[in-house]
Order: sequence, then structure tokens, then C-alpha cells
Amino acid sequence: TSANGVYAVWEAVERLGADARLFGCARLAAVGPGTAEALAARGLRADLVPDRFTTRGLADALLATGPPARALLPRADIATPTLTEALTAGGWTVTEVEAYRTVTVGALPDGVRARLDAGGIDVIAFASSSTVRNLVDLLGGPPDPRIRVASIGPVTSATCRDLGLRIDAEADPSDLDGLVQAVVTAGRAPAAGALP
Repeated sequence: TSANGVYAVWEAVERLGADARLFGCARLAAVGPGTAEALAARGLRADLVPDRFTTRGLADALLATGPPARALLPRADIATPTLTEALTAGGWTVTEVEAYRTVTVGALPDGVRARLDAGGIDVIAFASSSTVRNLVDLLGGPPDPRIRVASIGPVTSATCRDLGLRIDAEADPSDLDGLVQAVVTAGRAPAAGALP
């Protein structure tokens, strides 16, 4: 369900001394183009990439492929249950594997807090809900509301709102190219107050 999942599974495949043939006739699905590119770099083609690059979009696309099937979901330790629950409700047999762990940094890099406080950052780009939660935890609350916020998609935007952040732009499509465009859009949006 992410490029990180592809990297982690591929490392395990290599530790086994295997290669892409290990996947045999398994059909591969990718949540978006970044994940599909990570597969392609390893000689694997994504058979399915949903129109909406979210776990819900992936679930809907998989459920539309035909009768229930079996799915292996290599995921992060903090992945939401959305995909598993949707597939299970659709009659699928799902096996989840914790393929990698998301680790929170202990502190912001030198100077970042000072730049945030001094108005030296115009836009914050969030590529996942965990990045929102982590930054809010590191700051001890939401960043200055005058700093504009760009989000990679609806799930991350919902997390931002839940934690008291205003969304100035949301990526469409929900991928890194879309996030870059959202940053540009957010950068052009009027701030909630003039930065010093």
C-alpha cells in the first residue's frame, strides 16, 4: 500500500535469495503511481492502480475486480484498518504483514522551530497523517495558523482538521506531484494573518 511497503517486501525477497519470480501469477495492486513505480523498478507491474490514490480508493477498486479473493497486505505498523476492513466486509480473506515501522524523530532538526516561530516558513506540506501527528506532537500543538498547510489527500486533511490545522490546499491527485501543486496553491493562498 506504499512505496515503503514495496521496499520492505523487496528486501525480504532478496534476503531469501529470490527475485520477482517469487510472486508467480499473483496480481499486484498499488495505491498510487509512486507505489506502481517502486514495483516497476523491481521488474513487477501493478495490475491495478485505483483512480483515487487512497486506501479507500484501493479497496473500492479491488472489490470491483470480481469475486472475493485472498490478499496479502504488507503495511506499516501504524496503517489504518480501512483497507483490511473494507476487503473483509466484501468477503475477501486478508493477511496483514507488518512490513516496516514508522519511527518518530525525537526533535525537530536544528533551526526549524526558530524558523517556524519567526515566520520563516510559509507552507507546511504533509504527505501522511503520521507526519501531521508527529509535527503537532513535536511542537506541543498546531503550528502558527498563519502558516499555510498543504495535504496529500483527504485522509491527511481530516487528520489536520482533527488536530486544529486549517487546510489551504489538498493534492489532487493524491500523489507527490499533486502535493507539489498543492504547495504552490497554498503558497498563493492568503494567509490567516500577515507573517511577521
